[in-house]
Amino acid sequence: MLTIAICDDNTIELEMIEHILDGWAKKNEIKKLLFTSGDSLLNYCIVSENQVDILLLDVQMKDMDGLETAQKLRSFNKECIIIFITNYSSMVYEAYKVKAFRYVLKKQLRDGMLEALDAAKLELNDKDIFFECNIQKRIVRIFCRDILYFESNKRIIEVHLRDNIKKFYGRIYLLSKELDEHKFIRCHQSFIVHTDYVHMVEQNHIILRNEYGRIPISERYRKNVEKALLWMER
Repeated sequence: MLTIAICDDNTIELEMIEHILDGWAKKNEIKKLLFTSGDSLLNYCIVSENQVDILLLDVQMKDMDGLETAQKLRSFNKECIIIFITNYSSMVYEAYKVKAFRYVLKKQLRDGMLEALDAAKLELNDKDIFFECNIQKRIVRIFCRDILYFESNKRIIEVHLRDNIKKFYGRIYLLSKELDEHKFIRCHQSFIVHTDYVHMVEQNHIILRNEYGRIPISERYRKNVEKALLWMER
């Protein structure tokens, strides 16, 4: 059963979001939690043993806004899927800083929420998707969730993981065709980055979370990065 939380300090908007969620929940078994402030949400998440799987979080809240709430949540919960609900479409770069999954515009609330919830459910179901490669004549499975980025050096591809590096022979062009284009960005002739580990995007670099590194963005692949960022608007 999925645990889905809604956090919005405007009770009218909270009820609207709840109504849409209730319609979606008719085909999906869920536990629903309602919060009217970032503080109450965080207090629940800290003391409760029941982890929130999906969070529908309003950005424009008084006292503690949605971005600050998400930043504090991420300090102890890296796995919760955050879907921002906002009036503004200009916050995509800020959303990446807290590893937001999507953001939904209030003017497209119903359609945007339903699409985001469906995608979030698939994301949770796909946590154990793996990538296969041939290392020293053995087929090795690597969970995609553990991959930070791929780096190509001629015919050798390095898979940079959270705790080590694996190498195999291959072509990065063919590799990019195998991977989910919404989860892995080809940002450079030699690099493919996992979007889950993107902390922020500078003009010529992608900064990874937890000081995992800086990955260059080349002019040729800049549109790939922009496309991946815009995907979060859907």
